[in-house]
Amino acid sequence: MLKFSNKFNKKSKKSTLKIFLCCFLTLIILFSAIRINEINTEQTTNSDFPNLSVNEIIINTPENKTYTSPMSGYYPATYGFENDDIGSNPDEWISDETYGDIQVISAIDNHKNVVEIDDRNSASGWPGIIQNSTFPRTYGTIEFWVRFNSTSDYLQFHSRDSTENRVLLRVSVEAGKWRYRNNAGTLLIVPNVEDPMINTWTHIRIDFRCYNAPSYLGMSDDRFVITINGTSSGELQHWTSAKSDYKYFGISTDPTTVMTAWVDAVGFSWDPNYTIGDNLNEGLLLSYENSTNLEWQGYSLDGQTNITILGNTTIPMPADGPHSIQVFGNDSLGVIYESPIRYFTIDTTAPVISGIDTIIELELDSSYILVWNITDISGGTYIILKNASIESAGTFENSDTISINVDTTELGYITYTLIAQDLYNKTSSHTVLVKIISHEPPGDMIPGFNVIILLPVTFIAIGIIIKFKYKNKK
Repeated sequence: MLKFSNKFNKKSKKSTLKIFLCCFLTLIILFSAIRINEINTEQTTNSDFPNLSVNEIIINTPENKTYTSPMSGYYPATYGFENDDIGSNPDEWISDETYGDIQVISAIDNHKNVVEIDDRNSASGWPGIIQNSTFPRTYGTIEFWVRFNSTSDYLQFHSRDSTENRVLLRVSVEAGKWRYRNNAGTLLIVPNVEDPMINTWTHIRIDFRCYNAPSYLGMSDDRFVITINGTSSGELQHWTSAKSDYKYFGISTDPTTVMTAWVDAVGFSWDPNYTIGDNLNEGLLLSYENSTNLEWQGYSLDGQTNITILGNTTIPMPADGPHSIQVFGNDSLGVIYESPIRYFTIDTTAPVISGIDTIIELELDSSYILVWNITDISGGTYIILKNASIESAGTFENSDTISINVDTTELGYITYTLIAQDLYNKTSSHTVLVKIISHEPPGDMIPGFNVIILLPVTFIAIGIIIKFKYKNKK
């Protein structure tokens, strides 16, 4: 028994040792595999993919809803001042506050986030704002909104050349008129346009072409055109001739002035994300929050190429239909941030109805189905009127066909009117005029046979009458 026990113990020890060694080797292999996988993962993450940080950017507007009109007070522009803090100077503009005050205010007269130029001293200073970081320019279009509380004082829009610092552009509100200086230095009234009005937002557009500049809008060399609320001055001379560029654009008062002016939605034609005329109409405010200091920011509408922005901005009103927008950014370490995709819908137009636009002639007691087509992204309800009385009613989808059987039981005219109203109370209508005519068949006589008979009978009757009269005379 003892010998058996010793042998058993030896075998048991050897088995235990083998098991231990196997487990140890297995752990080493597993640890090595895990470490290799971690290294590969780190290498792949660092070399092949950017660092992403999701949800660091939160979109506030546009909201996840249907917009039936633009957002009031926000106009698309190169500089709309939506991203500037209230009470601050406008970003990327030089603010001259000598004897005056320049600040972004929240709103005035249905324009939001606008620059206020407050000149409080009539003895000195040229308070105003100047944009020069996107200049010099040899040609282009500058357009903006401006409001002022006086036309007897002095407010000017101006630029100089970058070589000799001579004044090229000088348009002003002065002594109740729009005025400019020509190349003789003479102060002239801007032709064609209406007089300036106080406390009213005015849209200004300035097209310019400097000396020897490339062709632009068919303009003559060394000229500018100012358009005020849609009325053009025609070509005007620059104050100084033969200068090759504008080195900045400025809006300011002068030392003799005590007045306040407001500026909004400045658009430059050389901005690749701005189209001339964008600031004529309100758009949608893209506003968002982020908790990091971003070196670059941009947005993508409907998955299109990213558009670089400074921050909050107003985009032109998208076309009717569903849309999506997403904001991106990156920091100094190369970390890319992105917002969740925001979905929204635009529905600014009434339902579109197509139908027959000519009078329909139908025979009495005939059968006819009158058909209309309705398109509207939201759908809605409709009624059909027969001579001003409701004949039918129902609902329609985004694109639908509506029909009704025409009543042909009585001779005469009938009007059928389809009135469609979408979910946001926009209404349109279409009317069709129907004429019900008799269906009596023609007579059994041969065509023209009645005429053939009538002619001889007529002649015979005439002959009898003549003969009768002749006998009576005898």
